[in-house]
Amino acid sequence: MKRIFFIGTMLYCSSLLAQPVKLSGILSSAAGKSIELNNLTEQKWKIQADSAGKFSQRFSDIEKGYYSLNSVGPVYLAPGFDLNITKEKDKFLFRGKGNIENNLIVTLNNNARKLSDEVKGGKMNMVPFPEFLKNIENWKQQQYLLIIKAKLKDPAFSAHRRGDIDYAARNIVRDYTYVYGVDMKKRDNFFELMSKMAGNFDRAKLDSARNEMEVKKLTREERDVIDSINHIGTSMNDEALFKASPAYRRWMDQEIGTMIYKPKYKDDFNRGVKSESIQSKVVNNEISNAFIREYWQYDIASIALKMSEDIAEADSIYTAYSAITRNSNYSAIVNGIYTKIKKFTKGAPAPDFNFRTVSGEKVSLESLRGNIVYIDVWATWCGPCKAEIPHLKKVEANYHGKPISFVSISVDELKDTDKWIAYVTDNNLKGVQLMADNAFNSTFIQEFNIAAIPRFIMIDKEGKIISANAMRPSNKKLIAELDKYLAL
Repeated sequence: MKRIFFIGTMLYCSSLLAQPVKLSGILSSAAGKSIELNNLTEQKWKIQADSAGKFSQRFSDIEKGYYSLNSVGPVYLAPGFDLNITKEKDKFLFRGKGNIENNLIVTLNNNARKLSDEVKGGKMNMVPFPEFLKNIENWKQQQYLLIIKAKLKDPAFSAHRRGDIDYAARNIVRDYTYVYGVDMKKRDNFFELMSKMAGNFDRAKLDSARNEMEVKKLTREERDVIDSINHIGTSMNDEALFKASPAYRRWMDQEIGTMIYKPKYKDDFNRGVKSESIQSKVVNNEISNAFIREYWQYDIASIALKMSEDIAEADSIYTAYSAITRNSNYSAIVNGIYTKIKKFTKGAPAPDFNFRTVSGEKVSLESLRGNIVYIDVWATWCGPCKAEIPHLKKVEANYHGKPISFVSISVDELKDTDKWIAYVTDNNLKGVQLMADNAFNSTFIQEFNIAAIPRFIMIDKEGKIISANAMRPSNKKLIAELDKYLAL
């Protein structure tokens, strides 16, 4: 009898594991596109939406855990979940089995984002530290109460959400240190001064402007408290939380970035070793969990490759990463980045584009054949990009009437098209002003591995690449480079 019961139980458990996950819904942003579901190991699943943005698909190979669904964000899935997703009043809404967990994720994430935006936007820049700390603790308790009210049945999921709140609070406290005591109007003046000095900094003037905007400063004791908040009770090896919490991953990303300045790694930094190389050393030394360590090795290597400035450097990064990676998905992506670097090197035909102008007309790279083409990849939200614009205008004026096409390609999101048009118009931007058809995911942008902006590209009269990472307009050597290729 016991054996029959045991077999029956096993069959029942197996049937639960075999239950598919179903995702359906209507998202206008997905109209006519495929939506991508993926996890942290870069395993991907495609969901095709129709022209109205309607989609429906079952998955038999989805394990219990956390995923990312583009157009939506983080989702929590488990066998048997049947989720219908819509967007109502700028908020994603889940219905069906699994809705409680996912609606809670949406609510908690929105709450954390709202508070973070308020802090970074300067709404709490003059709040005294003790009061700010009390506000943060009250906010955390309010979020914990939402978890309790949800009456979740999975203790692990509840623990993950509490952990995410905890690290979101740590991140917000860190953000507070960047804006505390800062006069926001004077900060704008400081950034404007920086933009005017791009490539020719006056250190004394910048220091004076910075001191003027910092009306109040945290005491040494307060900074010690903040440091303890950021570190006491933390770990860089919590694999379950790493998979579950974007806030924990953001905290760790910042930790890795700041550790390169610590005494342990300061010698490398002082010797001019690239930050990506020091970060790799930090990851190898400080993180013992294999899953987390491999994720950051992949993340750092892929970004370093995209930022590499010559083939020899790319070869070195690629060879070093290939020797340690074990994840085939990571390897395939890094290999793809490296292949593009080798493919789109000096002298190779440049990939074409066909992007819209402010008036809605389409301009292709091929249509500019016969001219040197100097491309500026930028966005309206990018401060360093806008700092280069005054210099670009001067370079454009210098070559007026010459066979050079100055092309600016915005990678703003399509939903911000009106914002882009207004910026181009209000600032009287010259040259060929274009908007990429899918922001950073546009084919032309992807082919050049562009992960950070501003980025400049130079193409010769025959459509061949002169430089995939050209000099900025603020670089005085750019004029000599343009003159050289104009003479050919």
